[in-house]
Amino acid sequence: MGADGVRYLKQRRILGPRLDRLSGRQVLIHARRPVAERICAREIDFFNALADLADGAGLPVRVVAASHANRAAAARDTRHLNVIMGAAGPLSGPHLLHACPTYLHGFWYFDPLGARHHSSLGHIPCDLSAVPPSEAAALVTRLRSALVVENRSKYPQPERGAVPLEQGSIAVFAQEPIPATEGQFHIDLVSLIQATIASAGGRRVYLKPHPRQQPALLERIRAFHDPARGVEVVEASVHDLLAACAFTVSQASAVAFEGFVHGKPAILAGVTDFAANAVTIPDPAAMPSAMDQVMRRDFDHARFLHWFLIGQCLEPDAPDFSARLAARIRATGFPL
Repeated sequence: MGADGVRYLKQRRILGPRLDRLSGRQVLIHARRPVAERICAREIDFFNALADLADGAGLPVRVVAASHANRAAAARDTRHLNVIMGAAGPLSGPHLLHACPTYLHGFWYFDPLGARHHSSLGHIPCDLSAVPPSEAAALVTRLRSALVVENRSKYPQPERGAVPLEQGSIAVFAQEPIPATEGQFHIDLVSLIQATIASAGGRRVYLKPHPRQQPALLERIRAFHDPARGVEVVEASVHDLLAACAFTVSQASAVAFEGFVHGKPAILAGVTDFAANAVTIPDPAAMPSAMDQVMRRDFDHARFLHWFLIGQCLEPDAPDFSARLAARIRATGFPL
């Protein structure tokens, strides 16, 4: 990369017009300050490759504030490439892409609409017929080595084997409602737990609170703890719970996606971009039918993971990463 490097563009109160007045063609990365500093320090491989591509094309790279005004400017910008870092709301524009880590470490979105439940993946056909089973199996082996064996998830996990768990159980993974999930969930968490317990049919139900659960909601979750009636609130590793359960239940938890690595199906109660490989319910009354479906349906988790992660997302460690990164950029019509 050239000596100019990646710089943070300092802006004053009026942010949008500053982007509109930038000369020539540039690559603009929209990021919050902590991540912006890491990008400028070349600590994130994804953006290092992006900067190197831009440098090879003679394009300056600037990191700008992830503000509402800058997002609005990006949506109408016809000159620059705008890369939105993170899982903010959906946004499209002439030369705009969203960059964000996926549910599993090592894979990234680079999507024209958004990331996670805002991504375009939930709106395109999921055709697994073109995925070679051998390549799908190899990916799962690699994922199990990196995630299951290493006990790795988005948040630090307790030691494996610390909590005894019953095989064939139901694992419910709680989430914490935040602005980013507004409108995403079909059912509130407490109602979802109640429906799961009522429909468990003799299976033990394990409730796993979110690592950042707010005290008020955590107290309501803990109130369900009744081992004598087959309901336990546990702090076990997600990988122990996934190994033991028959299926997962959540509003739209990333752990449900991790469950596919374990070969475990998922019942969801919210909008996701991986609903093609799960059963989604609109209300608590649908839970008994969903449990029947999730146990009867023949899911091909391995091929779905390959379709999603290898086919639709990008892997910075892959040998073809830079070429695929450039192809995504050119697909927006931005000359590179």
